[in-house]
Amino acid sequence: RIYVSSEDGVDVVAQDSPDRYRAVQHVDTLGGKTSIYVPSIERFFVVHTKGDRANEAGLQIFKVN
Repeated sequence: RIYVSSEDGVDVVAQDSPDRYRAVQHVDTLGGKTSIYVPSIERFFVVHTKGDRANEAGLQIFKVN
């Protein structure tokens, strides 16, 4: 799986074959685009700042299967 974070959210992409990919999921991150995946605990972290899309700064934590 590939996890792509941007201002629009996180897109999860799966590889079906060596040259074929498909979008699996999209998750809103309240404008957060800075992220890190920690494989040892199977968690994907995304931080967002206070702004138009969020009343306060925060951290979103996703469990990755």
